[in-house]
Amino acid sequence: MPKVWFRIALINFFIAAVMGAILRYAFVEEISWLKFRYFLHGHSHVAMLGWLYLGLYALLVHSFLPEVRQHSPFYRNNFIVAQASVVGMLIAFPIQG
Repeated sequence: MPKVWFRIALINFFIAAVMGAILRYAFVEEISWLKFRYFLHGHSHVAMLGWLYLGLYALLVHSFLPEVRQHSPFYRNNFIVAQASVVGMLIAFPIQG
């Protein structure tokens, strides 16, 4: 399970990288639909919570817990709630800050 979680964290990293590239492109060319500060807010939260936190969480669960405890509903539910909040931030922050 933690290996799948780490892959999800890598997907979050890719999303944060795409958001960062869009933010960089906004300096070169005007993007009319982009509210820079709101988008930056979403980018930073997806990068820190979606990639860094969830990646470390998956790494720590995989490294320090026995195989039996890794599949505990407690750790799975913690990951699911954290990922759901990251998706919520990914959608809500660029829209309303």
